[in-house]
Amino acid sequence: MPGTLIYFENAEGQQLILRQETPTAYDSIICRTYDLGSPEPKTSVEERVGRNGVNDNTTLHGASQAKFDLLLMADSDLTQWEVLENFKLWLDPTKRYYLCYKRYGEPETWRAVYRPEPWALVVDKLGGVKLSLSVSLKLPEGVYESTPVAYDMRPSGTAVGFSAPFSAPFSLTPSSGSGAVSIVVGGSRPVPFKAYIYGGQTGPVIMDTDTGRKLSFTANGELNIPQGSYVEVDTEKGTALLNSDPNNSVYQYIDFAVSQWWALRGDETNRLTVSATTSDGSAQTIIYVASRRL
Repeated sequence: MPGTLIYFENAEGQQLILRQETPTAYDSIICRTYDLGSPEPKTSVEERVGRNGVNDNTTLHGASQAKFDLLLMADSDLTQWEVLENFKLWLDPTKRYYLCYKRYGEPETWRAVYRPEPWALVVDKLGGVKLSLSVSLKLPEGVYESTPVAYDMRPSGTAVGFSAPFSAPFSLTPSSGSGAVSIVVGGSRPVPFKAYIYGGQTGPVIMDTDTGRKLSFTANGELNIPQGSYVEVDTEKGTALLNSDPNNSVYQYIDFAVSQWWALRGDETNRLTVSATTSDGSAQTIIYVASRRL
């Protein structure tokens, strides 16, 4: 019976498989047991009348820890010690790689940035061509993210089309092209999002129609984004940068009388719209979303 696929992955897409979806006795790495981690809850204690005298209502949490009990085996090309040396490359404390998993039957692959814990690797020789490893990893964010999805939107009433040449900060396949979109957020956690607002348009607005929450760039005479430029909005960091330049913030154009930073609701459908005071055929907003789970 197939099970959970677990692997390391770097930014270039290279992988090291810790557990095959269907393990065999011929795998060079055999995962005997694993724990993908559970975050440490943060407490918020308030006095109240009751049996225990405290009331903890916080939903905040900290980092989590993933643990693995592995066997390393020699194969036709490498000894068990060479397999170990390759494994150690993924425990470089100066790097930030991803721990990824996909449960059999689920559509999503989930990943979390990890870093090795002190004494992350304990090795025992079992004799022959086997090494026993105990591996401990810290997941600083305490959550796993799904494969990102991009939602391509245009201000209501805007003609469809691009003005060439077009240059994006990343390449993603659009999943929508209207002024409104329904974003199905999986997992169990609120999800901050990134938005890339492309010119030409003035006074762009992103709005959650279910809650009325919005981000409106209409202050100080409203923001003008010319053709060939864009604004990167990061709701987790609370930043709005022209052409992703940290020295060129457009924060001053956000009208906080009607605006706020917000996250998409986990395990729900979030309905968003984009609009603008004026826009042309090149105006576009790409919203970049990855679901989160503990």
